[in-house]
Amino acid sequence: MGLESIELILDVEDVFGINLPDTEVERVRTVGQLCNLIRQHVGTNHNSAFISSESVCCLNEDCGYCLNTLPAQGMCPECGQSYNINVSVEEIVTELLVENFDIKREAISMESRFIEDLNF
Repeated sequence: MGLESIELILDVEDVFGINLPDTEVERVRTVGQLCNLIRQHVGTNHNSAFISSESVCCLNEDCGYCLNTLPAQGMCPECGQSYNINVSVEEIVTELLVENFDIKREAISMESRFIEDLNF
């Protein structure tokens, strides 16, 4: 496992609040396999996951409260407006690859192999 692979797994564990066992991570070859592994550890109800580290603000223009570290759906603690920022596992993993590893979004699919296609 290369340094970039380790960094990606650490990013994934941080964003999703999970711990992926090395024995399971070693079998991951594609982006889709990683997403499936994440889902197994997060659970099928991704709504229980927290908003990722990207800055997400309340939808109420007068409020602007930062929703990071809050559940992906609920009520803004500042103004009380409800929100539902339900982002798929695939979208989050893709964003991590684009932002942290300078991989072009067009190059990423669920079939993309980390070593052969994404040069990990």
